[in-house]
Amino acid sequence: MKKYSLFLIIPSLLISSCSEVKQKDETPLISLYDENSKLYLGSVENKDNIYSLRTYHHKDYDDVPFVDFNEYHYGIKSYLERNRKFYQGNNEHTFIYSRVENNGKIVFDTLENTVTFNNASAILLDSIGTNNGIDGDITNNNIKIYTSSEKTKVLEEGKDVVIDLDDYNMDIVSQDRHLYVPINVINTLLLAPTTAGICFNGVDYFTDYTMRNRYISVFARSGNYNSSWIFTPTEVPTAFKRVENVESDEKYRFEGIYSNSTLEKPEVIVFSLFKDHKGTMNGNIKNNIHFAFEWSEDNDVINLKGAQTMMESRDLDDATGEIFYTKINKRATNYATEHRSEAVAKMNYDELRLSFDYLYGLKEKLDVNKLIEENPELKERLLSTNIMEYEDAFDKLVNYYIDDIHSSINGGESIYSSSPIPSFLTIKNGEYQGNRNKAYYSEVGRLGTMKNNSHFNSAYEISGKTAYLKFHLFIHTISSSFPMAPINSSVYKTETHEQAQQKVLSALNYSPYYAFCVAFNDILKHTEIENIVFDLTGNIGGEIRCFPYLAAFMSKDPNIVYRNTFDNTLVDLHYKVDLNGDNVFGGEGDSFEGKYKFYILNGANFSAGNEFAAFAKDSGCAKLIGEKSAGGSCAIANRVDSSGLTYKLSSTFHLQLKQGDKYISNDDGVDIDYQIPFENWYELDQLDAFLNTLSN
Repeated sequence: MKKYSLFLIIPSLLISSCSEVKQKDETPLISLYDENSKLYLGSVENKDNIYSLRTYHHKDYDDVPFVDFNEYHYGIKSYLERNRKFYQGNNEHTFIYSRVENNGKIVFDTLENTVTFNNASAILLDSIGTNNGIDGDITNNNIKIYTSSEKTKVLEEGKDVVIDLDDYNMDIVSQDRHLYVPINVINTLLLAPTTAGICFNGVDYFTDYTMRNRYISVFARSGNYNSSWIFTPTEVPTAFKRVENVESDEKYRFEGIYSNSTLEKPEVIVFSLFKDHKGTMNGNIKNNIHFAFEWSEDNDVINLKGAQTMMESRDLDDATGEIFYTKINKRATNYATEHRSEAVAKMNYDELRLSFDYLYGLKEKLDVNKLIEENPELKERLLSTNIMEYEDAFDKLVNYYIDDIHSSINGGESIYSSSPIPSFLTIKNGEYQGNRNKAYYSEVGRLGTMKNNSHFNSAYEISGKTAYLKFHLFIHTISSSFPMAPINSSVYKTETHEQAQQKVLSALNYSPYYAFCVAFNDILKHTEIENIVFDLTGNIGGEIRCFPYLAAFMSKDPNIVYRNTFDNTLVDLHYKVDLNGDNVFGGEGDSFEGKYKFYILNGANFSAGNEFAAFAKDSGCAKLIGEKSAGGSCAIANRVDSSGLTYKLSSTFHLQLKQGDKYISNDDGVDIDYQIPFENWYELDQLDAFLNTLSN
C-alpha cells in the first residue's frame, strides 16, 4: 500500500464544537511475533548454517510473516557467491541492497511501495551465469580446462525493472529506520532469480536447498531432525507429528506417516519416548519396523541414541543393527494443520502471480496469470485455505496447463500437508500430464523401441567409416572412478576397442566428458574413421555448464548466447578449452574441428540436449539428422513457495540462436539438415553408408 500524508486545516471553532475527537491509532505497523525464529541454510545440525531471523507481523496482514531485512541480509550472505551490502538510502523510506564489487543494486522504497532493480543480472546472478550453471569448472578445481575468452561480451545491457508491490497486495515497511519485508517478497524477488527460495513452517525459515533434501524437508514439516535415520530414502516416514500421550509412562509420543508405491494406503509408525529415558519406534510395515532408543533433553532438542531390534523393545541391549545418533526438535510447526489462514492463502497466491509475471521464462508463449483468471474454478482452488486442495490445484496448473516439460512438482509437499510425500504428488503428476509431456515421453518410448530392435547395443560403436557415440545426460559427478584430467592423461587410454567401449558405457551416467575423452583416444587409433555421430535421441539435458567441454570436441570456439528475460540482458559467452592438457587454452590440438565430419542424431532431445544441437547447427560445426528436437531453451529454476511446496519452472535464463541480425529462443526445437532414408536409424551399417554419400 502506498503511504500518503493528508494535511487538513480545521477552524478551531469546529474543533471546540465537537463533542468527541477520534484518537490517533498509535499501534505500530510492525510488531515482534517470535524472537526465537531461525533461518536454516543447509544442514539442520550445522550451527554455522543456522542464523537468528526473528518473525514480525504487520497489523494489517494477519499472520503473514515479515522479517527485518538487515537480519535476513546477515543470515543469507554466506549462502551467496558474492558479497552484498545493505544500507539506508538518502531518506528514511529508501533502502539499498547492492553488490560490493559492481553497480548492481535493488532499491526498496517504502513510500512508493516499489522494488527497483538496477543492473539486475549483476546482483541477482552474482556473475555472468554462475548461478544458472554456465560458469564454474566441472573439474571441481582439480584441473582447469576452460576459461572464458576475450570474445565474451554483453550484447545488450539490461533495463531497470520497477515492481509496484501494490499490484500484488504486498507491503514493505520502514519503521524506526528498519526495513521490514514479507517473506514472499524475499522469496520471489531476491532468491527465485538465483534459482533458490525460502519458506516458513510457522516457526522457522528454510531455504529451497534444504526443502529439496528429503531428510531436512521432514524436519521442516514436522520438527524432526531426520538427517541420520538408518532407513533407506524409501523407508523414511513422511514426517513425525507430536500427539497426545496415551500411556501413563510416556513423556512424548510422535506418529509418522509412511508410504510408498507398493502400499495400498499409508501406514503409521508410532514413536514413543518414555519417562525412564528409553524409547521405541514400531510400525506394521512389511516385516515390521522395531527400534529401541535412549534419550536425553536439552531445551527444545531431544538427543537420541538408537538401533534396530528384532522385536518391540526399549532396551538397546537387544539391538540387531548399528547404533546411530539423531535429534528431534520439539518446537511446534504448521505440519498437518490441513488449513491455513485466508491471509496466508492470499499471500501464497499473490506470490505466485508475482513469480509468473516476472520470473517465468516462457511468459511470451503463455501468460499464466491470464490463464488462471480465465479459469475461475482453478483460481478459487489456488486460493483455498485447505492446503490439500491448493496443492492439487497447483499440481494441475504446473503439469497440465503450463505443460512445458521443464516445469514440474519436485515431490516435496507443503509443510502444512499431512499427505505422504512419495504418493500424493506422484499420483497427481500422472493424472495431470499435459499434451506436450505426453507427446514427448511417447516419442522417447518410440525411439527406445527402435533402438532395442536394432543390432546396436553399445554406447560407443564403430561401423565402417563412422564412429557412433551416445549420451543421455549432461552431467558431471566427480569421483575416484571418474576423475577429471586432460585428454592426454593415461586414465583415458585403453588397449583395445572393447576396453574403450566398456569405459564409455561406465562413464555415461557420471560424465559424458570423460566418455568423450576415452572414445576419442580410441578413435584416433582408427585411421579409417571420417564421420562421428553424437546420438542425442532421448537426451533429457542436464547441466548446461558441461556444454563448452563437449562442444569443444567439434569446435575451436564453443560459445553460449543467453538472454535473461527478467531485465532483458543479452550475453555472448565464448570459451577456450584445453583438451590436450598442455595448459594452452584454445591452442593446437584443443579441438577435433576439421579432422572429422560431425553429425548430431536428433530426436526427443530436450533442454541441454536441444541446445547442443542448436549450437551445432548455428555454428555450422555439425549437421543434424533424424528429426526435429523436442525444444526446451530455458534453464530450470528450482523454487519453493512460502509454504514449503517445492517445484520447478522454466526460468528467465534463455539460451539463444542467432537468426539474421536477431537472437531468438529455440524452445520449440531445432530442424534437421538431412532426413534418414531408412526406417531404423540405429542400424549402423546403413547409417554409415548413408553418411558417406553426404558432403559436409
